[in-house]
Amino acid sequence: MPILTHMSSKSLLAILLLILASSIALAAQTQPQAREPEQVAPEPSPAQIAQKSRQNHAKESQIPLYTNDNLPHGPAGISIIGPGSGPESNSGAAEEPEAASARDVPHLRYQLSQAQQRLGMAQREMNVFEQKLSQSKMQYYPDPNKSLFQEYSRQDINKLTSDMNQKRQEIAEAQKEISNLEDQIQEAQRAAGFTGTAAQKPESALPPGVKPGTKAYWDALLAEAQQRVSTAQEEEQLAENELQLLKLQQLRTLDPNLHASLAARISAKQTEIAAAKQAVEQAKQELEKLQKEMQASQASGK
Repeated sequence: MPILTHMSSKSLLAILLLILASSIALAAQTQPQAREPEQVAPEPSPAQIAQKSRQNHAKESQIPLYTNDNLPHGPAGISIIGPGSGPESNSGAAEEPEAASARDVPHLRYQLSQAQQRLGMAQREMNVFEQKLSQSKMQYYPDPNKSLFQEYSRQDINKLTSDMNQKRQEIAEAQKEISNLEDQIQEAQRAAGFTGTAAQKPESALPPGVKPGTKAYWDALLAEAQQRVSTAQEEEQLAENELQLLKLQQLRTLDPNLHASLAARISAKQTEIAAAKQAVEQAKQELEKLQKEMQASQASGK
């Protein structure tokens, strides 16, 4: 009996110790962990604050910061009224083209004459293209077995069509240029008080204000002479194309009256071609003469 009592006391003690250990462990798990004390950053010094402010200002924008010490002065300075308030800030108006004056009229008439000449040439060339295209469509055979009998191919037709489209654009541009030049001439005459025939002045290839003997003077004269050569050559080529069409039309007609009419037109066109060839040679001679005059003037220093 004493042995049983002793054994029961030990068991009871062990049980109590086990319960106590479990309670301690449970309390340790449920107790919130202690937070580490936060480290408080030291406050920046006044010197560090000033340095950081300067760095931020440099990064914000590239717009200069004006003070009383660096504020611009004079006509080019800052205006509190805004840009464009003074007479010096008139750059926008300077970019706009000036209105034509009375002294511009002779040169404007020259430009108008050149534009009208280009328009007439383009319209004649357009007529040639239309006739060639009409003939090509009549003589085009899609059958490859008949290719030996045709004078035109699909490639020729496509090229003629492309040439006609380009010529239409050239005609439209020339018409627009003529209209603008006519408006400028009328405006210049109106501003100068010219009316009727009193406004007529001889045209001149020289722009207004160009002095004789200067580089601009010789450049303008050379450009005019080169343009005369080019125009004469174009007129000669165009007349030959028109002659070719007339001969082809005469070859295919069976009407004797129409045949005789075409013969007369062919003779007149051949005379025109001869005159065009002569005009080309004369324009070339005038260009060579002008070039020699320019060289002599430059050599003499005038």
